[in-house]
Amino acid sequence: MSLDGQRAVKKLLLLKSETSQGYFQRMLWVPVAFAAGCAAYFAGDQEPGWIAYACALTALIVGGFMAMRVSSSLRALPEFALILMAFAIFGFCYSAFRTCTMPYRGIPASFERVMVEGWVTEISGHSERMRVSINVHAISDILAEDLPETVRLSQRPDAALMPGRFVRCFASLQPPPSPMLAGDYDFERNAFFDGLGAVGYVFGRCEPGRLSQADSSVNHFALWLNAERRQLAAHIASMSGDGAGLAAALLTGNRSYLSEEDEETLRASGLAHLLAISGLHMGLAAGVFYFGIFRMLALFPVIALRIPLQKVAGIGSLVAITAYLLFSGASVATQRAYIMVMSVLVYSLFDRPLLSFQALAIAMMSVLLLAPWSVLTPGFQMSFAATGALLAGYRNFDKDKTARQGVIHKSVLPFLDGLVRTSWIAGLATMPFALYHFGRAAPLGFFANILIMPIITLICVPIAAISVVLLPFGLGDLGLEALTHALGWVLDLAVYFTRDWNGWRRFVPGQMPVGVFLAMVGALACWTIVRSNRIAVMIAFSGLAVGMWLMSPKPTMIYDGAGHIFVREQTEWIELDIGGRGLRPLRFADVREHVCTEGCEVLDGLARVEPTEDAIQLTGGNGNSIQIEKSDPRVAHIFDTGEGYEIRWSDRYRCRPWSNNYPDCR
Repeated sequence: MSLDGQRAVKKLLLLKSETSQGYFQRMLWVPVAFAAGCAAYFAGDQEPGWIAYACALTALIVGGFMAMRVSSSLRALPEFALILMAFAIFGFCYSAFRTCTMPYRGIPASFERVMVEGWVTEISGHSERMRVSINVHAISDILAEDLPETVRLSQRPDAALMPGRFVRCFASLQPPPSPMLAGDYDFERNAFFDGLGAVGYVFGRCEPGRLSQADSSVNHFALWLNAERRQLAAHIASMSGDGAGLAAALLTGNRSYLSEEDEETLRASGLAHLLAISGLHMGLAAGVFYFGIFRMLALFPVIALRIPLQKVAGIGSLVAITAYLLFSGASVATQRAYIMVMSVLVYSLFDRPLLSFQALAIAMMSVLLLAPWSVLTPGFQMSFAATGALLAGYRNFDKDKTARQGVIHKSVLPFLDGLVRTSWIAGLATMPFALYHFGRAAPLGFFANILIMPIITLICVPIAAISVVLLPFGLGDLGLEALTHALGWVLDLAVYFTRDWNGWRRFVPGQMPVGVFLAMVGALACWTIVRSNRIAVMIAFSGLAVGMWLMSPKPTMIYDGAGHIFVREQTEWIELDIGGRGLRPLRFADVREHVCTEGCEVLDGLARVEPTEDAIQLTGGNGNSIQIEKSDPRVAHIFDTGEGYEIRWSDRYRCRPWSNNYPDCR
């Protein structure tokens, strides 16, 4: 074939590749529509009735008839919109089906001083208090048919307590708590889908019981696996390096041995993604094992000439990441990364190419089919948002590479370019979710990732892979020592990028409303999926979101319905200590307190709060006064209108299958 013919064939193949990539990139709207349907079901305060399902089915049928009436030349867009509508309705109905078929049993009320018997399934924490999850065998005062599947108890540390052990605990039990504020972490919903029927604390310590084995082989394997994870994490944490707790978290997913100071340092510096075992960890682990197996087998000509080394290396890498998935706890982010990497490896075994957006779509649909309720969790949202944005950002990466010769232009510059792209794209993609769910972001995270990620990629991951391979032979301690010291450097460097977040709060307009959050998600989806004019569309959505956020009213005070009142003072929130009962809302878990039991002035002296035995009275500078009854269980948002204070009430009452109110409101 002539040179011109070869060039023509090459151009055709490139055009076909770009066309396929664009097709699968557009098809990302399908799992996005499915996720939107799942989110629509789980986000409501009331269980949807038959009217909602009838309206959805009617809309789909009407849309189908309308699409059929469009001329064939213009039918592509309406048909695609109809497909997306169908997947959104499917996600809504599938979520309802999975919820209604959950075999969940939770306790209806608190139980004081009961005996809990069962098998320890998981242990977290190791310092002042440890949390023990128990697969229940029996509970005194509760009938066998009403027993919860799992309970989680808090007790003093006990080194002899390990997963798989049968224990008897004298404990106090309560139903899983509901969120105190809208948008707060919904522990009650997550407990429902995790099968967690009660939480509480132990009087003294759990004692060993007589039963020795779990009631099924599946449970027995899960208990054995959790025990091995706990032992491995404890072994890694016993190393002398300052990063021993971080190493245990990275290799086993167990954060019990990571101090609160180190965990907060990683969050404040923008490196918290290291704790979520996701694409970075799974991809690097797969790559290290793949090339390690390939290069090792290539040293033996007898093997290299007779078997396909690429497929053997792919199988070995697949086994390695499967073991990593199991030993790391299989979080949502880990499942997403595993499915994507597994898809690429399986396709390569059959000599079939797999495009990146195709793998992302497979991973998103797989995770949602397994656990549709995960769509509202920060882990799911941030993991897929970062991955999709990175794939879109690297879409033209190969085209941007220069054809210059030399090590610097062929290796060093592309590495630095990729490092900078990854840091700013992933940081911007996850920032809306961090602000919405946690009310915080890491302003210096971009620089921290640029400096620290090469240490993780080039030093820590290879050492970790070698150590894991040598551990079964008793030779992994030397590598683990080196790993803990390297991760100690990471923690030391992270401290330099930890700054007081309060100084940056003045640039955050306040708690992000749901509408603003959805607009930002739309901007991110357009950046990831839209190919033409995507920057203009993204800027339009982002501008709309920021404008809505700036114009949204901001409460001056919040009363949570449980005796806690919070006041916004300039750039931060503080709690007025008026003798509130129970736990704070998670959103305000770390705010400082100001004693106000005898009354106090707030808002730079512009208002005064006077707590009494039955009420809380707020008086403004103009004499305007409002009163909140302490017995009122509703949440109160108090706004300064300029002419006085206005209260907007919101009800925490929910009628959903995972709510404690559900049996009484059906």
